[in-house]
Amino acid sequence: MYKISVLIWLLVLLAVGFLAFFIKWPELARHFLRDDPDMFKTTYEFLLITVVGGGVTLLFQQLDRVREMRQSLRQMHGELLEAFNKAKSVRRLLRAQLGTAKAIDPNTKITAALYDDQMESLSDAQLTFEVHAKRAKDKSLWFWGKPRLSQPLDDIQSYLDQIVKEYEEKRASFSGEPLQCRLGDLPNLAEFVGPFKHTIGFKKKFKYPMRDALEALGKAVLR
Repeated sequence: MYKISVLIWLLVLLAVGFLAFFIKWPELARHFLRDDPDMFKTTYEFLLITVVGGGVTLLFQQLDRVREMRQSLRQMHGELLEAFNKAKSVRRLLRAQLGTAKAIDPNTKITAALYDDQMESLSDAQLTFEVHAKRAKDKSLWFWGKPRLSQPLDDIQSYLDQIVKEYEEKRASFSGEPLQCRLGDLPNLAEFVGPFKHTIGFKKKFKYPMRDALEALGKAVLR
């Protein structure tokens, strides 16, 4: 498709050049065509058709690309919002189960069953952000220059990834009956589910970057 567009552009530009030549120096053009009036008329009409037809083709190509881009961005917006809400749901449920909405008690125990279930959901959300963080760097996705998505999405996926990696590293250390662990031994999780005023990472690496990402996507779709 890219090669076809380039060829059409070249053809249109060449036709525009010849058309300008015919308009500015008609006598010279007639002499070039051996003073054949039919040949002059036919060539002139051909150049006009080439310019108009090629221009229309290019216009429709760009409109198609804009539609595809907007559809892709709308899909990205929906998937990111779904992942964001999934991560927030994990946080809300854990805060309720662990009683961490107002304060963090490092001796609070989290069971392996609860941890496994919620980290599976959080891992799904993290992977969605990771995929779209990579897509945000793809120049072919954007028509009007790419929105400032790369950094916000990198921040979010990195923040969630730290919590997931902590799960991978600490899950085997759970003990007792039922299997459980102190919240104080899971600092990344504790920060994620702690009181909002104390969760610096949650605000700066999750909530605010998501706001910026959705704002940038919204502007790109509405252009």
